[in-house]
Amino acid sequence: MANAHHTSFINQQVVSNAQNNSLTTRLTAVETTNGTQQSAINLNTAKVGTPFTISGTDVYINSKMIGINNSTPNCSLDIGSGSGTPTIRLSGAENATTSSEIIFSDVYASDDASTDLGAGCSIRWDSQNNQLQFIIDAQTGSLINAGYLQRHEFPSWNLPRVSIPTSFSAYNIDQTPRSIFLYASRVKIISSGSSATTLTIPNSPTNIAWLNSIESGIANAEATGIITISNAGLYKFMVNIFLQTNASQSSFKIRFKTTAGIQIWKSLDHLSKEEGTTSHTNICVNIFKYLAVGTYMFSLECDNDGVGQIDNAFDSATTLMIEKMVLPNGYTLNSNYPAS
Repeated sequence: MANAHHTSFINQQVVSNAQNNSLTTRLTAVETTNGTQQSAINLNTAKVGTPFTISGTDVYINSKMIGINNSTPNCSLDIGSGSGTPTIRLSGAENATTSSEIIFSDVYASDDASTDLGAGCSIRWDSQNNQLQFIIDAQTGSLINAGYLQRHEFPSWNLPRVSIPTSFSAYNIDQTPRSIFLYASRVKIISSGSSATTLTIPNSPTNIAWLNSIESGIANAEATGIITISNAGLYKFMVNIFLQTNASQSSFKIRFKTTAGIQIWKSLDHLSKEEGTTSHTNICVNIFKYLAVGTYMFSLECDNDGVGQIDNAFDSATTLMIEKMVLPNGYTLNSNYPAS
């Protein structure tokens, strides 16, 4: 009976030792695991599958596209997927000339300042002056304010320079600056080639050329007097010719015609000799006419029994201006309007 009790005690002791060994093994494994996890935490390697890289206070990602409320982004940052109202808010400081900013650059280097535009431009909120500004880096050494929208009860745009490539309308009226014009001063008689300071006008139609021209969209050939119109439309003419006569009476005529001889418009003035030996007058023509594409020229003549002259000096009022007129949007010429 004693042997049976002794055997049972030994078996219990063996089981107890086995259980103690198993517990010790498990505790050792837990300590090892905890140590590994703590080391991972200390070494910042305890990450759960992320494409981002952490370097000090910087977090970045390479060669990836990020979607916000978009599971299939196809650009660097893709916000929204066609529903809802995607919003980006920049909350900067109050009363600051640069409260917040979006920068577009093309030569930015990683070690440049965060405010460097990198030969690009930015949209900047100036909370001190309440302006949404457009800033340009033209690499001149300083940034250029290219214009701004003023926050106000009555908001306004301030644009120091505007380039209008096609058209610009206000209240449905085309405000495009006139880009087709011809300005000239002094004349030359084609047949003689003379552009003397005093020109005698023959009694028959005599072709002339206008000199010292400034032109855009209208070609003026000073050698031949031919004026080429490349854009059909309504044109305004302003012609001033300073005239003089030493005869009793003369009828001065000026004509604008096609090179084929079709008259587009004409104007006449009566020159009369008064008590002095020479009398003066200034003929001024201010009209507008429709011109088709083609070539034109001016002619002068002085009829009757007298001889007229043009004061063709540099300080005289002998000048020409032709400008293409701009009609409001939707306007067309009346069908009965005289056309050349």
